[in-house]
Amino acid sequence: MPPSGQSQSERDLCENKLWLARLRADFGSVWAIEECAWRDYLSDYAGGRDRIGHPGVSVRRNPPPSYFDMLPLLFGCTAQWWHRKQKGLVFARLSPSDQEHETVFGTISEPARIWIAEFDGRRTYSRIKRWREKAEFDPDEKADLGAWCLRNQVWPDG
Repeated sequence: MPPSGQSQSERDLCENKLWLARLRADFGSVWAIEECAWRDYLSDYAGGRDRIGHPGVSVRRNPPPSYFDMLPLLFGCTAQWWHRKQKGLVFARLSPSDQEHETVFGTISEPARIWIAEFDGRRTYSRIKRWREKAEFDPDEKADLGAWCLRNQVWPDG
């Protein structure tokens, strides 16, 4: 038994709850996801073999309850001129230093459901990391994302 008087399973549960709190995988959080992970989690996505990855944004309204849960993420890609002609997509600026570059979300309407364990920063190698330049959407982008989720009936956690 660990010195604190707790069983090992109680200590593991406590450690996982602390880890989830530090993860901050709230609605609108932005992630850098390697191409191979998108291919594993999106059935309709072939992806480019020459790309490192694409951003993803969390559409989960409530914090994940467990380390063994899944986090739904929308796929993001560079916005092209024709995306502006499509209605109902979500646009975000993920690079504060590059105001000309926009990322579009919602071109693949079904979110990828990715195991929370994939986000584990305690491991030496992780295919999913926090987006470096912008950790989460701003309030206007979150409002657009929420509207997109309502229109597309994408509220995976109730």
